[in-house]
Amino acid sequence: MTTNATPPAFLQELRGDDPKTIQRVAEREGFEAFQKEDAWYLIPRTLLSQSQIARANRILSHLLERFSDEEAPTSFTLDSLPPTIAEEMRLVLGDIANRLDSGDRFKLNVNIHLRGRLKNETTFYIPFVARATGDKVVWSTTNWRDASSSSGQGTVSVPTETFLRQFGIRVEWGLLCFHYNSRIDGSHLKTAADVITDYDAAQREAIQQTIRSLQERLMRNAPVPIGTVSVGELPSDVQESLAKYLQEQYNATLADLSEVELLPEVFISVPLKSHYISFPIKYLSGMRPKVIQN
Repeated sequence: MTTNATPPAFLQELRGDDPKTIQRVAEREGFEAFQKEDAWYLIPRTLLSQSQIARANRILSHLLERFSDEEAPTSFTLDSLPPTIAEEMRLVLGDIANRLDSGDRFKLNVNIHLRGRLKNETTFYIPFVARATGDKVVWSTTNWRDASSSSGQGTVSVPTETFLRQFGIRVEWGLLCFHYNSRIDGSHLKTAADVITDYDAAQREAIQQTIRSLQERLMRNAPVPIGTVSVGELPSDVQESLAKYLQEQYNATLADLSEVELLPEVFISVPLKSHYISFPIKYLSGMRPKVIQN
């Protein structure tokens, strides 16, 4: 697979199916070789490395290494990044990069969401109850009602694909050309597409692991419980806000709760010339946002 309609000359060298020959030629020509079932598929490394997912993976890996130092600040300017990573950041941000305030700072923090369940199996979700950075936690006790739909069913609005397209957060492989040196059919073309899908899946898993590690580093000293918690573990003013929320939305009390869970998520704040926008850092890779409906 290439992005050039002209068949690559090295196909003439691949008349057989000797794995060593295929790997050697692929290495020499700058391709990655993948074997699936009865065929080999060669994809240019430049194509793989230029995907949104691959770029995001390199950015996140750099940030994880950067924040391994406990004294490292959780904010940074574009100019403080290595030139290659700064360019990657501009590319993954797409059109929004034209509106960056290059002198201002990107900021990382962990937003805490609250998910709960009542004894009657009613579930609810509050998308923001706290923000954690380093050893500091700032709890939010206002505007909880705005987190739910007017029907009170707990439908949460999160950035949509329209939002992602608007800000250039997307994955584009471009037009691929398939060249082959033996008889192929539709199933081979389908498998060729699956090769890219599988590669993307592996990259996504690596990104998820990096984000989990980044989250741990950002929260290493934060005095906030994570996962399933008891109401008594929440600050008293948060308990009061939760009680008010339950009363107003579900005519329920804290005693009606069967489960409360605090869920962390790493957010990045991007400095624009007139304001900041903030979104889950996983969106840098073009991951589809999940809409949580209860």
